[in-house]
Amino acid sequence: MFDTFRFRLMSCPPLARYGAEVIPELKETLRQSAGRTQKGGAVLDLISQFIENYRRKYTFYENAARLAAKQLESALQSAGIRAIVTSRAKNPGRLKSKALHRNAEREIPYKNMREIYDDMFDLAGVRVSLYFPGDRDKADTLINDLFNLLEKKQFPDESKPPTYNKRFQAIGPTTTGLL
Repeated sequence: MFDTFRFRLMSCPPLARYGAEVIPELKETLRQSAGRTQKGGAVLDLISQFIENYRRKYTFYENAARLAAKQLESALQSAGIRAIVTSRAKNPGRLKSKALHRNAEREIPYKNMREIYDDMFDLAGVRVSLYFPGDRDKADTLINDLFNLLEKKQFPDESKPPTYNKRFQAIGPTTTGLL
């Protein structure tokens, strides 16, 4: 029924985003976590600190996604492209599961929060579901014009295979990373 684009608002490491104006408590947390050896409980402690920091910033990520969705929805309407645009900030519980899973897959566990931020790039996201697959190229051009794209991933290569038999083949969704 819909052709879907998904793009992620990339999370920037806090020091890179705010430069010298980093919130003092965040700066101190990063300093403390950088010097730790990450064995056993220390990794869990670091991930818990990351999640707590994310919870404090949750509204920021939610608002950033909502703002990007509004801009995109307005631009799509102006271009005559029919679409449903939704946004979200990553659920903290799911983010913790993802961080634990990714840490377990790494050869060297996370050493500090900056490494976690670098690894977790989908803290906020926007999805564009197109009514007409023929609008895909126009929507892609519009997204490229509106946002500074850092990364673009083509689906369904990364999607899980469906657990049902498709009656119709559709064009797969696209994920694009934004600054």
